[in-house]
Amino acid sequence: MRRGRSGRPEGTDGSDYAFRMTVDDKYKRAAQARLRLQKIVAAQGSFQVFRTLWVVVMALGEEKLDNIMVASCAFGGAAVLMAALGIRGSGSRSLKLYILLTVASISLPFIPAVITGQLQKKVNFWLGYQ
Repeated sequence: MRRGRSGRPEGTDGSDYAFRMTVDDKYKRAAQARLRLQKIVAAQGSFQVFRTLWVVVMALGEEKLDNIMVASCAFGGAAVLMAALGIRGSGSRSLKLYILLTVASISLPFIPAVITGQLQKKVNFWLGYQ
């Protein structure tokens, strides 16, 4: 609405102040959460790019290609894609799938170690305790 010379919006007599809408707090919180999620997804996306590059460099370096890490990178990339789709729209299903794919991407490299009982050895290797 444009304001006239009197300082009030055109088409009103000034008595409609009680009916003017304000932005509810839940919408402000939702916008803040969406912004926070965008930052998290951007960080996760950059991590996935570096992780994928690491797998490619290791494969080109004559090391055996680890299929589990390739699958983990694929799940991570799909998770970032689902999050981007969920943020753009209001897709709660996309965001739920994002959470599921992220958990799969993170936990997938640990599954063989858990099955073979080598988890403690693998964690010690990653932490530098040999």
